[in-house]
Amino acid sequence: MVFDDASWDTLINDSVDKFVQRLEKEFREDAEFRKEVLRHERWRVTEKREQIKRNVSEQKQEWAEKQAYAKLQRMRELKKLKKCRKDQRKKVMKIRRQTWIAFRIFVMIFRSEIVTLDTLDIEFNNYKHANSSPISLEKKFVPRNKKKKKLQLCYEYRKLEHG
Repeated sequence: MVFDDASWDTLINDSVDKFVQRLEKEFREDAEFRKEVLRHERWRVTEKREQIKRNVSEQKQEWAEKQAYAKLQRMRELKKLKKCRKDQRKKVMKIRRQTWIAFRIFVMIFRSEIVTLDTLDIEFNNYKHANSSPISLEKKFVPRNKKKKKLQLCYEYRKLEHG
């Protein structure tokens, strides 16, 4: 009988396969081995579960930290915006006060214009007809925040007063 390399390989493979099958059969029938295999399998499954739990808890912790950081950043941003609005409001109010005071002083000083008879080009033959005191045209200051009704009444009153 002549064996070539291919037949030797098949012979060895077949014999090894038969040997492995016999060993597996013996181990399958052995109760202790089955218990050991089951114990090892349970241990492997519990390790996987614990690893998954650790990963999930780490992800939750990381998420909570990121949420807390985002909330802190948002609070800082809101505080900064609030401060900017407050500063802007202060600046505006300061400018308003300065302008208001200057305007009130201006109105108090120049609230009426003195118009003499000469500037109106009115000539009287008799001095008695001319009043010795000059004619004054008074300018009233009406705040912008008054209601239309009051403004209309004021304007109507001034119209009636001055003709």
